[in-house]
Amino acid sequence: MQILQISLYSEPAIVAEPQNPPLRFLFTRFFHFWQQPHISFRWLILLLFLFIPSGMVVSSFIPRLNALGWSSQHIGLLLSVFEPLCAIAFAPLSGLLLKKYSRVSVTQWVLFSQIFAFCLFILFEYVGTDFPYLIAAPILLLSITYALLVPCLLAMIMDKSNQTYATLDSALQFSVALFGAYLAGFVSLRLAHAFDYLTVYLTATFIAVGIWQFFGCRKDAF
Repeated sequence: MQILQISLYSEPAIVAEPQNPPLRFLFTRFFHFWQQPHISFRWLILLLFLFIPSGMVVSSFIPRLNALGWSSQHIGLLLSVFEPLCAIAFAPLSGLLLKKYSRVSVTQWVLFSQIFAFCLFILFEYVGTDFPYLIAAPILLLSITYALLVPCLLAMIMDKSNQTYATLDSALQFSVALFGAYLAGFVSLRLAHAFDYLTVYLTATFIAVGIWQFFGCRKDAF
């Protein structure tokens, strides 16, 4: 009887949705996303500029450490061991803060802490170059603030993503932020070559203050 039932049973036809959307859909979704009523142009500006200050300073790490006389072993130890460990250790703190405070409040405080880190780089250029290993302190502090900033940004990105296209929308938004970081790295090295590293740090600080003010004055839009 079971064999007869199985022989007469036919599977229902199910049309599965394509797992990989076509390139045309990705392209059109990128533009349609920013046209939604709850997505403001200020959000696009914030995403584009948010990682520019940190991207400018981070891209200067290796050439600046080389110029200060750091050995390759010490550079690798700082950037490949201590910096990731600091980021991993402090990243869960953002989750605890986001549970207790609003995304906007936590992000605003993290942005302010980044400004403090950039000011330490400026201070080092004025009074700390005779002690080249002191630059490790602002480097580690900046890595901590970045580790705190990314979860805050991802939380706000998910809030603005459509439930149907949550993964796609979040990737599109984060790609804008990464584009700003890549652009910052290119500009940073050109500024350091044309002027000096102090110019890079001053520019990054100026942009960071602008982002902090922009975010604070228009936080209701985010």
